[in-house]
Amino acid sequence: MARKRRLPERIRAHGSGFRAVVTVLGRRVYSPTFETIEKAEEWRDSIARQRAPAGAPLTLDDGLDLLLDDLRDSNAAEGTRQFYDRAHLELCYVFDGATPLDRIDGAAIRLYIERRQREGVALQTIVRKELGTLRRIIRLAMATGRLGRDPMQGVKMPRVRTGRFEVITAEQMDAVLAKVRAQNQDHADIIELAWRTGLRLSEISRIHHEDVDIANRRLFVRGKTNDRYRPIATALVPVLERMMARAISQPTLVSSVKKIEKVFYFWKKKLGLQAFSTHVLRHGFVSDLLNQGAPPPVVASLVGHTSLRQLPRYYHASDPALIAAADALGQGQQRPTPPPSGGTSKGRRGRGS
Repeated sequence: MARKRRLPERIRAHGSGFRAVVTVLGRRVYSPTFETIEKAEEWRDSIARQRAPAGAPLTLDDGLDLLLDDLRDSNAAEGTRQFYDRAHLELCYVFDGATPLDRIDGAAIRLYIERRQREGVALQTIVRKELGTLRRIIRLAMATGRLGRDPMQGVKMPRVRTGRFEVITAEQMDAVLAKVRAQNQDHADIIELAWRTGLRLSEISRIHHEDVDIANRRLFVRGKTNDRYRPIATALVPVLERMMARAISQPTLVSSVKKIEKVFYFWKKKLGLQAFSTHVLRHGFVSDLLNQGAPPPVVASLVGHTSLRQLPRYYHASDPALIAAADALGQGQQRPTPPPSGGTSKGRRGRGS
């Protein structure tokens, strides 16, 4: 019998990978799960390096450095690091970067929310993106021993409800693309690429010429959490060929994220659409495939979800699917009712037989 391999100090097996565990301020803190023992050890050692002498003030800028170091140790995608970097800049519009984290209390949070709302920023963006980043910085600072207490403990955040929208069906998209194509083929190709792939805004902006393999019908996607290959639909081949021909002098098929946003905003206003963005088309992509019976793991792989738990948030059941489900109630074959407990059935012997 083979002996079980002994793991290094403070390294634990977790699923198919490994994670480190450290004790900070009497609390056990676990690392993300890594593929190898060496990466888990690097995270453990980085936590030890990040600890500062007791009493050293940790500023908002220091907290960002701490967060970015942790993301690098966790092999987070570049897009994730850029997300938190932008959120930090937005926090610094109100808080000074040199502000000690332990001084950001409930009163400061309320003033922050009021000021950002006066500037026209949506409450959902303030709470989930900006203050969510601040919350993550504070938790990481406490986990590494750089912050002794949670200054946001007991702070009640405003309740934010997720906005609802109707996804755009395939029939509606055909009509939209026909109108756009009649006036601007470049814009139509950008919109059709988003619709037929379900890619994120940042993923579309990072498609390089060498990422498109028409011969083998494969597209390399630089994802938010994972890079991946995905198939190219037949209808998408001429779209990609036109985009590559137009963008011959630039490295990517679309010049920037801002251009994609401008294209969708322009046609949203021009066509009078209530909601029209790459994210709306991503929801429609997932919903359309699931309504057609595509297996959830396949759909999750196409859109780059690392867990099936993310998929239900992107699924919007169509009216025919809802009607069919409602009509199916009581129409299926019922399972036979099992005999009551303690009763006799054919072939069952009594205790004394």
